[in-house]
Amino acid sequence: PQFTPQAVERASQACRAMCMWSRAMYKYHFVALGVAPKRARLKEAEDELTIVMKQLDKAKGELQAVNDRIADLEAAYNDSVAKKEGLENKEQTCK
Repeated sequence: PQFTPQAVERASQACRAMCMWSRAMYKYHFVALGVAPKRARLKEAEDELTIVMKQLDKAKGELQAVNDRIADLEAAYNDSVAKKEGLENKEQTCK
C-alpha cells in the first residue's frame, strides 16, 4: 500500500496527520543532507573571509601610517623650501 495522506485517511483521520508529519520529516532528512555540504562550504568561506578581512585591516593601518609619513615629509619639505626662500630674500637684501 502507498503511504500517502489520502490512502491513510481512509483508515483513520488521526493517522493522516501522522502520515503527513512522517513524510515531511523524511523529505526534510534528504533536504538536510543536501544542505549540509553547503553549510560546511559557507563556514569555510566565512572563516577565510575573516582572515582576509584581518589582513585588509592590517594593510589599511600600514597604508595610513605611510600616508601620515608622506604628509609629515611634505610639510617638512614645504617648511624647508619656505626657509630657503626666506634666506635667499635676506641674501638679496644684504647685497
